[in-house]
Amino acid sequence: DKPYWQEASFQRALKSSPDAVTIGLGTNDAKFYNWNREDFEEDYAAMVTTFQALDPTPEIWMIVPPPLYGEGYDMNATIINEIFPTLIPQLADRLNATGVIDIFSALGGRELKAPELLCNYQSCDVCHPNDAGYDRYAGVVFNKLFYRPGLGILDGDELGPGNVEPPDIFCVNADQVKQVKEAFISIGPGGAAVLGVAFF
Repeated sequence: DKPYWQEASFQRALKSSPDAVTIGLGTNDAKFYNWNREDFEEDYAAMVTTFQALDPTPEIWMIVPPPLYGEGYDMNATIINEIFPTLIPQLADRLNATGVIDIFSALGGRELKAPELLCNYQSCDVCHPNDAGYDRYAGVVFNKLFYRPGLGILDGDELGPGNVEPPDIFCVNADQVKQVKEAFISIGPGGAAVLGVAFF
C-alpha cells in the first residue's frame, strides 16, 4: 500500500552506516490486490542489494513475517502461512544474505499455536501482534543478532538486569566489543521492518 522505499526512515537507514540490517517484508504484499510473486521477489532482491552495496557492507538478515491467524485486512493467509516460510529462506540463500530470522515460527507457525501473542484484552485482529507478541518478536531478533557462537558476549557473560549497562552490551565479533552509537527499528505501514544498528 505504501512502499517502504518512499518512507523517510528508509533513507535514514541507508545513511546510518549500519553493522546489521533486518528486513521484514511481505505482509502487505500478500493482500489479494497487491500480490504478484515475481514483483515481490524482484523488489525484495532490490532492497537487499541496496543495503549490500553500502560501504562497509552490513550483515543482512531477512525476516519471515508473523503468521496470519485468519483472513483479515484483505490478506491471503495461504501466502503468509504457506509460501513465505519457504520463499524467504530461498531468497536469502539466493541473495547471499547473512541469514534468516524466523518470526513466523516464533509467533505460532503453521499450527497457529500462539494466539495469545495476537489476541488478548488489547486487541484481536489476526494480523498485528500485541505487546507480548512484539516482545517475542524483539527477543528473537536480538537473540539472532547477538547470541551466536564467536561473539565475545557469549564467552561466559550473562546478560540480565543489573549486570550489564545497555550501551555496552553490543559486540560484533569475538575480539572486538563495540559501543552502540545509534540503533533504531523502523516499522513502516503494515509491519515492514528495518532494524539499523550502528556502532562507534
